[in-house]
Amino acid sequence: MNVTPGTQTASTPRPSPVPTRFVPPAGPYIHLSRQAGPPRQRTLTVTGGHLPTSAEVSLQWMAGNRSPLTTIAWTNSAGRLATQFTVPASPPGSYRIVAVINGTTYASAPYHIESLAALAVTVAPSGNGDLIRVRGDGFVSGARLMLITYPLGARLRPFLLAQVTSGTTGDFAVARLVRRLPLGQYVLRAYTEGGLTAQMAEAYFEVVI
Repeated sequence: MNVTPGTQTASTPRPSPVPTRFVPPAGPYIHLSRQAGPPRQRTLTVTGGHLPTSAEVSLQWMAGNRSPLTTIAWTNSAGRLATQFTVPASPPGSYRIVAVINGTTYASAPYHIESLAALAVTVAPSGNGDLIRVRGDGFVSGARLMLITYPLGARLRPFLLAQVTSGTTGDFAVARLVRRLPLGQYVLRAYTEGGLTAQMAEAYFEVVI
């Protein structure tokens, strides 16, 4: 019996990512258990050191010109801090948590909110109009969204295509029949609804002959 030897390809092992070890600085500091996350509420562990001893600490979530969200904690007799802080559901962007004691800011730490949401759009003629189909993935589950279409270059106003709610896995699918769109390029943007309105994702599409 003849046997044809198969070709074997040696696999190259991929190194596992190693988190950077936090080295406490010489002065006052706070450190977050996570430095980034999705646009939803989550609880972090905040640790700190070289702070005034046995002092009341106001941990403040700084978001632009809005009044800060505050959590009260205490340092121990060695000036160390260990507490929980709930990050609010906020639009994507960069924020800071600051530690204030007796009106003085002693330390701060950055936190970045990221959106992993993505949109896919197709458009096709249908009768006297155009059928626009949209699929979304990676949204926060149960998010109420507004889908707004913006013409690029055409003298048309943006219009609300649909209002949807993402499913338990953060996805959705919707189809809407609209009046015939002029030829050209468009961008579809998904915004959250509610008190914290922010752009979550966008996708470009083109209407051709």
